[in-house]
Amino acid sequence: MKYHIAANANANANANATTIDSMAQLSTR
Repeated sequence: MKYHIAANANANANANATTIDSMAQLSTR
């Protein structure tokens, strides 16, 4: 269970980082 929660948090962090990265790329154009 703990592993599953950690994997979920990791996936969420990755999704957030990707969203922020694409927003940053859009705003620099």
